[in-house]
Amino acid sequence: MTRPGGSVSTGAAPLPDRLAAERAYLFRHAVLRDAAYQLQIPGARAALHALAFTLIESLLGGRPPAETRGRRGAEPPWQPHPTDLFAEELAGHAALAGSGPDAAAAERLYLSRAARWEGLNFRFASSAGLWTRHAGRVSGIVRAESFRRAGTMAFLSDQDALAARLLGRSLRLSRIAGHLSGVAAALGSLASLHRRTDRLKRAEIEFKQALRIQRKIGDRHGEAALLSNLAVLYRSTQRPRLAERGYRQALTAFRKSGDIRNQGIVLGNLATLQTFTGRATEAGKGLKLALSLNIRAGDRWGEGVTRGNLGQHLQIAGRNREAEREYRRALAIHVEVGNRRDEGNVLGGLAILYRDTGRAAESEPAFLKAIALDREVRNRQREGSHLCDYALLLVALGRETEARRVWRSGLETLREVVELRSLGERVAFMRDTCRKAGVRALDSADL
Repeated sequence: MTRPGGSVSTGAAPLPDRLAAERAYLFRHAVLRDAAYQLQIPGARAALHALAFTLIESLLGGRPPAETRGRRGAEPPWQPHPTDLFAEELAGHAALAGSGPDAAAAERLYLSRAARWEGLNFRFASSAGLWTRHAGRVSGIVRAESFRRAGTMAFLSDQDALAARLLGRSLRLSRIAGHLSGVAAALGSLASLHRRTDRLKRAEIEFKQALRIQRKIGDRHGEAALLSNLAVLYRSTQRPRLAERGYRQALTAFRKSGDIRNQGIVLGNLATLQTFTGRATEAGKGLKLALSLNIRAGDRWGEGVTRGNLGQHLQIAGRNREAEREYRRALAIHVEVGNRRDEGNVLGGLAILYRDTGRAAESEPAFLKAIALDREVRNRQREGSHLCDYALLLVALGRETEARRVWRSGLETLREVVELRSLGERVAFMRDTCRKAGVRALDSADL
């Protein structure tokens, strides 16, 4: 029997409202829904996914335009689209809707948009997985680039081993394709990873190899990014003059290209270098300008880092109330964006501030959390520094035996990742602290 509207009737009487609601609930139950789905033949399932894809896409304003590759393969500017919130779901429906070229193209498009959306919202591990899936759907240079983006996201989510594998694949594929800008980008990303994991000689070699390629192909923007990253390595290996020259060269290039975001990053790094080379006035001005550029560019990650560095600058200047305010603002941003590495850095700064202002009850838990975060992200240099600073708090609390154990652990960790001559100032400060507290130096034979 057919009803007036053309729908097919089962011949059954209408269900009472309560029973209809119960049946609707039962269908929404995941187990029952999945059982009903599995009963469909493959062709019917594909048709259902195609229908779901079409309905969702049309309700959200249609398909976004395909992305064009940026200059020299750089990531193109992000153009938001209403489908972005559902891009991963749309990619899934497209993958199951059939094997035609339109479905495959739609899957690739929505996988790339989902990956970028997750990255822009600081869900880096998810983004890494999506870029890896995308790499499995493309070939050649595009595949190499997808693996590099996946590796970058894995790096940002502190998955160092995964990042190394993904970036290594990108480098191999770029070399096979003869894609020089891809080779330079992958080498630069691997160098950043090796710098962070304390393989500093290897990192320097890779940075310089990438820099030679960028200069060969005339990519000034890529060259500036590498100069900035190499400057960070120079600073961490006690070569401040080379670091400052690299920062200034990078800053000039970014100003010429109008890249506000990278100007903010480089200015912040340069100002931090100036703080530790005794140029407090220049550093303060640089940090404030960097912060204004971070905010102007909408760079929340960079803003958090700069606020943490500003807090440290203010703390060194003895402006503890202002320093604490900036540390707390930085901490809130790091939690918001998932920057666990710098969250540990800022907590360590707060712990030192609390220790030096007689707030031991707040200092100890901050130290312990900072050390736990350092270990979580495998930041050995910060872990060593924070252990040594925590040991000095234990001296002040009269826990001398525990202080010796923590100090030795911290110094052993630092010896693995920094040059011995850079530890002299730290040891001298420890000895002075112990002398003032009336206790024997924690380890007078450490160097």
